[in-house]
Amino acid sequence: MTSLFEKHLSTYEADIRSDLVSAYKQNKSLFLAVLEDCGFPTEHLADDQSLFITVTDFLTYSKKLDIQTISEIFTKLQQKNPGLTTLATIKKVLEKAKKDQIIDSISLDNNNKPELPKDFFEAKLAKELQPSDLLGLRAQERNGFRENIYLEREEVDLKIYNLIKKRKNVIISGKPLAGKSRTILEQLKRNFSESTVYLANKDIDINISKIESLINHNKDDESYFYIFNDIDNFIEQKYFNNLIVKIIAQSENNIILASCRTIYVKSVFDSLGNELNALFAPIKINSLDEELRKKLDKLDVDRDSLIKDDTIGSYFFPLSEMKSRYIDLEKNRENNKAERIQYEILRSYKCIEFWRRNNRGVKDIIIEYAQKRLLNHYPVKSNVSPYEWKQSIKVLARLGFIKHEGKKISIESAYVEKIIANQESEEEFVFEIIGYYPTVENASKLIYRVSKKELSWQLYDHMRHIGIKPDHYTFNSLLTKTSDRDKILNLLCDMRRAEVKPNEFTFNILIKQQNNFDDAWQTYQKMLKQKIEPSVITFNTLLSKTNNFDDAWQIYLKLLDTDIEFSESTFYCLISKTSNFEQAIKIFRSYCSSGFEPNIKFLESTLSKFHLSNENPVDFNKEVMYVHEQILKFGLVHTTSTFRILLASMPDFESAWDIYQEAVNSKKIEKSSPTIFTQLIDKAETYDQANKPFSEMMRKVSNSEIVGLTINPFNKLIEKAPDFTTAWSIFEYISKYQLSYDSCTFSNLMLKTDDRKERDFILLEAKKRLQHIDDIKYTRNSLYASIISKTKSFEESWIDFEKLLGAGTKPNLVSLFYYLIRKTDNYKDSQKVYQKMLDMEIQPDLTIFNILILKADNFQDSWQIYQKLLDTGIEFSEPTFYCLIRKTSNFEQAIKVFRSYCSFGFEPNMKFIESTLGKFHLSNENPVDFNKEVMYVHEQILKFNFVHTTSTFRILIASMPNFESAWDIYQEVVNSKKIKKSSPTIFTQLIDKAETYDQANKPFSEMMRKVSNSEIIGLTINPFNKLIEKAPDFTTAWSIFEYISKYQLSYDSCTFESLIRKANSIQDRNRVLEEAESNYTKNSNNLNKIFAEEQRKSFYELLKQTSCFKDAVQVYQEMIDREINLSPSIFLRILQKVDRTKKEAFNEAMYVHNLMCKKDVIHNSPTLDLLLKCTPDFDTAWRLYRAIERDNRVSEISFHVFATLISKANKNEKRKILEFVKTKYPKLVTELNTHIKPKSGKPILKKKKLN
Repeated sequence: MTSLFEKHLSTYEADIRSDLVSAYKQNKSLFLAVLEDCGFPTEHLADDQSLFITVTDFLTYSKKLDIQTISEIFTKLQQKNPGLTTLATIKKVLEKAKKDQIIDSISLDNNNKPELPKDFFEAKLAKELQPSDLLGLRAQERNGFRENIYLEREEVDLKIYNLIKKRKNVIISGKPLAGKSRTILEQLKRNFSESTVYLANKDIDINISKIESLINHNKDDESYFYIFNDIDNFIEQKYFNNLIVKIIAQSENNIILASCRTIYVKSVFDSLGNELNALFAPIKINSLDEELRKKLDKLDVDRDSLIKDDTIGSYFFPLSEMKSRYIDLEKNRENNKAERIQYEILRSYKCIEFWRRNNRGVKDIIIEYAQKRLLNHYPVKSNVSPYEWKQSIKVLARLGFIKHEGKKISIESAYVEKIIANQESEEEFVFEIIGYYPTVENASKLIYRVSKKELSWQLYDHMRHIGIKPDHYTFNSLLTKTSDRDKILNLLCDMRRAEVKPNEFTFNILIKQQNNFDDAWQTYQKMLKQKIEPSVITFNTLLSKTNNFDDAWQIYLKLLDTDIEFSESTFYCLISKTSNFEQAIKIFRSYCSSGFEPNIKFLESTLSKFHLSNENPVDFNKEVMYVHEQILKFGLVHTTSTFRILLASMPDFESAWDIYQEAVNSKKIEKSSPTIFTQLIDKAETYDQANKPFSEMMRKVSNSEIVGLTINPFNKLIEKAPDFTTAWSIFEYISKYQLSYDSCTFSNLMLKTDDRKERDFILLEAKKRLQHIDDIKYTRNSLYASIISKTKSFEESWIDFEKLLGAGTKPNLVSLFYYLIRKTDNYKDSQKVYQKMLDMEIQPDLTIFNILILKADNFQDSWQIYQKLLDTGIEFSEPTFYCLIRKTSNFEQAIKVFRSYCSFGFEPNMKFIESTLGKFHLSNENPVDFNKEVMYVHEQILKFNFVHTTSTFRILIASMPNFESAWDIYQEVVNSKKIKKSSPTIFTQLIDKAETYDQANKPFSEMMRKVSNSEIIGLTINPFNKLIEKAPDFTTAWSIFEYISKYQLSYDSCTFESLIRKANSIQDRNRVLEEAESNYTKNSNNLNKIFAEEQRKSFYELLKQTSCFKDAVQVYQEMIDREINLSPSIFLRILQKVDRTKKEAFNEAMYVHNLMCKKDVIHNSPTLDLLLKCTPDFDTAWRLYRAIERDNRVSEISFHVFATLISKANKNEKRKILEFVKTKYPKLVTELNTHIKPKSGKPILKKKKLN
């Protein structure tokens, strides 16, 4: 008998051995240790063998193990060796093998027919469905059910049928009796009778083990339907979304059909979340129209028992009779105990259904509630015996109100909504329930249940009033009820006062409530700072808030860094954020490498991004082929859309035709539609090639294998025709199939001839066959416009345009020029088209001018076009100004456009204002120079009652001339509520604007006040860094730094750089460095450099302030003590303090020179010049200069040094110096001549001629 190992892994055995031997490189002891960690019994492996033999023994022994043990060992082995691709493949193979084993065991128990656990879903063939399976009590004939009567509604039934054929999941909503369940029943029985249907039980308890049992229960190609009647009954179960994902991901043949009352639609879609919403198509059954009412009125039904409304069921269901019975109970309940009990059972059922949906219909719970009502609501108080309860339930069943099975009671939803206690408000139910069961759990549940948001807040106030302390569930339920920022902040304050710390669900809700990704990200950061572990829901919600793929991918990478087990929903979120195929395939590869088995819906989502890429489709052939391989690998079938993309990515026609034949022969394509053949014909390079798929298509049409033939493949074949004769024969062939012609048909024919007569003949045919066109001139121009729109380049378009002129036709359609100007690649060609229009006396329209503005090389050109537009008198619109603003390159130009925009009476919107101010930072000038212009924009914001965004308000502050004016404008805007929110960014800008610490402290204090009042969420380190910069001393700066830790903010390099600049001593420096090492990961070398530079600057300033040489030397000694880096500029300052009028000047100067030698600091030109000026005579100066030069103790020499030497020299000595300069430093000759002017006016030196 073949072992499990041999069955599943024999083909990989050689690869496993090779990879493991290569990975462990003869280190057998390491390999054995790893195997032991993985749970493999290493005692079966010999110690004295080579690694190759050990690996072989390991694989041999593995053949004796069961599939579960093998799978666990190889899974752990793959985790320890993630780089080995063979192990990753094996892991997937073994997981699939485990699933197959489960399926096989199910098959054995069910006569080889896969079936789910009975308590989970009830499986039936669609043709065996009974009306009672979906309609419950309504399926009884006494309740008006007529199995032989069903009125189709095309807008509902046909739409659902088409969606099912496209394998879309559907949620049907409507009022009770609107026909939701009946529509599902008829759809399945009439159109999908042989399919298996799984009916969800409302009383199931969804758990993970049951969800896992769903995996791969179906293997064949037939559709499987999962029915969730009243899906709102299921959504609150913890793992319901997991169940939905498993069903959808399990197979492309699985289709979910669900019904839902209108009032619950929003809560259902909210519960499913954005990623699952995209997989469901909502269908609403609307009120009856007049035509359907007339049909219903003609039916033979007992109209006396009906209460007709705008639902189809009200024409059959005996609501009138049931309502009169209920009214009798209601009237007699005061005097008749039996009827009182019956009335309270019905009313209690409705309360329990509203309050405890998971326990709806449980008899004991209904009786307990009804007993409380009987004791508290009536003057006669008495307990009810078990016999009386039993008899009352029997009577209600006999009256047709309820259906009683075991411990469960069920009541028709139409009775619950339209008859029972329908005069009582939701508010009455809520406060009654909380009165009977005053617990935080019940109050929280009711807050979540109620449909009116105001009632949620009333209940919240009431529970606190009666002493119920709110918990996490309370606050989280309330947070879902509002998106108002003030209410959210108040709730968070209440949580703090109630000592209820936010949990994962709190932050998930808060993230979902944010309007943009930045705010969502700040909320997530706060979650981490409070040491709350995020879940996969947190990351999925963050992904849904991202604005682009890059942000989404960063979130995904952060998710990978955690230990969180993510779901397929994560990848659906990611794929929705992609904007091109390259990004989509990146997600798809990651999806597959994470061990998920691809389903056709995810494959379609991936490939749908293919056409969004601007690159050549063939460039992505490798990636598309990878997706194709996954389709083949997992036994999936191509849809039309996925196969079209596969064809588009093929490098040439031959490879596309081969892949088509391969897919058709292996039945890996859903159906051969005309769209696929159109794609194949388009791929052809010659007419002969194009004829292959065309002939194949026509063969399938004649065999009725293709239904719904269109004009498109014929149009494409005409394009490929070698001459007009062939093209015309194809055109005549079209009439055989009575297809509708379009303009492309005639455009393609026109392209096949240059003969004027033939073209006129085509135009006549077009007029005859295109019924909506009645002007031959219009037809001619339209067809030429169509031709030009299809050309690939402007040059080709211009040639066709000239052909049109040569044919004697005067183009009078602006659209013709529109296509031409769109084809241009540069402004020069655009102007050429524009000038041609003017020459032909055709007036350009607004669209032409807008395109010209966008094509302009710069703002000046676009402004000139705008001026020409003004001269035409054409009434222009806002898009013109958006085009202009795009061409601006600085704020001066942008404000020019903005002023013009406003002067024409357009009411500015915030989008245009942001576009204008967005150019502010592009200006190189001082921002304050534009204060007048920015204030003009600000005035428009106030004038039209807009509200500043953070970005616009920051620019307003930046343009203010000083802090005082910036602070005044801030207070003015905040007081008049003309800013969306006060963010830390704004306060950072204000602090940066301050000139003193006291000024900076104003906005900082205001910010901290708002933080303490929870008016600011998402505090950052930036305002603290700016305040440290403004601190007057190190002590103040350090106190600000310590204040940061209170808010658990992340330090950055600016924090410590600002601090180190304030340090006055080594002790201060060490203190900063110590904090940096413990709180900041970057090394401290940079901080040391900054500290040294700051210290050097301060001592440099101190040296400038000293009054004598002695004081300067003392400052120098202190610098030495502090180990400050020395530079020539320091010694220059000391030399400047030498009094050259005194005798000791030379000794003092030499003292400085010796210090420089000692510290190995070489002279620059200024220090050397000053040193030589201090010498007593020329000989001393010259010898000193030569010694310094010989010892390489000078970095540079300017003409000033020689000028100083000349000033000390006599006539012969001067000549000596001048000859020296002329020989060694010829470049200094000109400067020296200029500096030393002889009486004769002739230059002292002449440049030496160089060979």
